[in-house]
Amino acid sequence: MRFQKRACLLLALLVAISLAFGGTIAAAEDSTVKQINIYSLNAFHGRLEADRGTPGAAVVSAYIKNYLNPETDILVDAGNYLQGTAVSTATYGAPVVDFYNAIGMTATVVGNHEFDWGVARLAETMAKADFPLLSANIVNADKSAIDWAQPYTLVERDGITIGIIGLINPSHRSAINVDYLKGLVIEDAAEIANALIPKVRAEGADIVVLVGTIGGLTDDAGVAYGDLIDFAGKVQGADAIVGSLHATVSTKVNGVPVVQAYRYGTMLGHIALSYDTETNTVVDSGVEVLPIDGNPLALEADSDVAAIVAGYADELNATYSVTVATLANALTRGAGVESAIGNWVTDSMRESAQTQIAFTNPGGLRADLPAGDININSIYEVMPFPNTVVHGEMTGAQLKSFLEQVAAVGIIPISGVKFTYDLSKDAGGRFVSVTLSDGSPIEDEAVYTVATNNFLAGGTDGYTELANVEWTDTAVLVRDAMIENVKANGTISEELEGRLVDLAK
Repeated sequence: MRFQKRACLLLALLVAISLAFGGTIAAAEDSTVKQINIYSLNAFHGRLEADRGTPGAAVVSAYIKNYLNPETDILVDAGNYLQGTAVSTATYGAPVVDFYNAIGMTATVVGNHEFDWGVARLAETMAKADFPLLSANIVNADKSAIDWAQPYTLVERDGITIGIIGLINPSHRSAINVDYLKGLVIEDAAEIANALIPKVRAEGADIVVLVGTIGGLTDDAGVAYGDLIDFAGKVQGADAIVGSLHATVSTKVNGVPVVQAYRYGTMLGHIALSYDTETNTVVDSGVEVLPIDGNPLALEADSDVAAIVAGYADELNATYSVTVATLANALTRGAGVESAIGNWVTDSMRESAQTQIAFTNPGGLRADLPAGDININSIYEVMPFPNTVVHGEMTGAQLKSFLEQVAAVGIIPISGVKFTYDLSKDAGGRFVSVTLSDGSPIEDEAVYTVATNNFLAGGTDGYTELANVEWTDTAVLVRDAMIENVKANGTISEELEGRLVDLAK
C-alpha cells in the first residue's frame, strides 16, 4: 500500500513536470517516439572570461556538457557571438570558434555583429570552425548565393534528420557598416524561410529548426512580443524557432516552441521535441531557458575550455589588464539622455580628430564603468567595435537638420555643443536651439568641423543626414582615442553638463 501510494505520487510529479515543460513523457511511453533536444546560445559577444555577472566559457561548457547528449541533441547559436571583449575582438573571434569547436557546436548564424570586421575577415575566422555558418536570406546583389555562408544544413540525431536554416532580421541592415554590405542584399526572413522549409524537407529533413538573429522581448506579464514573435507567426512548417537579442523568450506561437536565452552565456535555451517515427511528425514539444549564471548546479568549470581561453587571454592580459587611469566617478549610459560615458567618449573623439564637435551612436557603448581603476580590457567592453574616428565639415544649416533628425530618431552622445529640443512635439518639429559649448550661436552659413565614427558616417541607425557629408577616415579606432584620452588625463571625472536638454521634462 505504501509502495502504491509512493508510485502514485511519483506519477503525479512526472505528469506535473511534463505539463509544466510542455510534455516529454510520450517518448518514454511509446518506443516509436524519440526526443530531440535543441540547446541554444545567443548574443554571446565573446564573453569567454568570467567577469561582472557573466559565467565565462568554462562554466558555459560545463552546463552544455551536463545537458547535451551528442547522440540525440543539437547545439546552435543564433548570432552575435564573435565580438565583444578584448580577448575575442583582438583576435577577430578566433577563441570563440575554438570554444565552440570544443563544445560540439552544431551550427551558427550570421548576426549583424559578425560583420564588424568585414566579410573577408569573418570568412577567415570561420574557416577554422568545425561547424557551418548559416545565412539563408543574405544574398549577393544579383540574388546569387553568397560563398562564405550556407543557407541551411542537415544533421542526423538518433536516426532523425534535422534541417537547420539560418536567418537574420533585415532591419539589422541599419546596424551594419555600409561598407561591409556593399554588393549584398538582406531579403525578408519569413519569405525565405517559407520558401526553404519545403525544400529542406524534400532533401530529407524530418524536423526543421529556424535559427535567426531576430529578436523578441517578454513583458512583465510574461507575454512575448516583438519581431521574433511576428516572424514566428508568419512562417509555416517549422518545428522550432531560436532567436537572438539581449532578452529572454520562452513561449509557443501557433504551437511551435520559440526560445531566446538572454545574452553572454548567462542562460541556455532548450527546446524538446517528441518525434513519432511512425507518423513522421512532432507530437509534443517543450520550451524553457536554463540558468547558467551563478552556477546554480554547482558544476565544475571545464578545465579544457579554461585552458583554451587562457591561451589567448594570458598573452593579452599582460598588456590589457594594466591600469591606465582612474575614474573619479562611475561612467554610466542612459537611454535617450545625456550620459557621463557618452560625454567622455565623444570628448575623446573630438580631441583625437581636433574638431569642434563630435557625436557617436549610443548603441555602440556596450558597458558602464564603475568608479576606480580602469584598464584596456574595460575600454574594450565599452567599445568592442572596430569603428574608426572620421572627420568632416558641416554647415550650421546641415548641423541643425541633422539634430532635427536626432530628435526624431534617437538622442545621441555629443561633444562641443549644447542641444535643446522638445520631445513632446511631433517629429520634424522638435529642434529648439543649438550653440557651441561656449554659448556661441551656430550660424546657418558658417562651416564647422565635426567628428563621428565610420559606422554612423554611412547614414546608418536612421541618421541618414550624415551620408551627405564628405568624411575623411583618420584610421584611429574610437577605443584607441579613448585610451589616449585616459592616458593623457590619468584621472577622469566626467559629469553631466547640460549638453542635451529636453524642454518636455
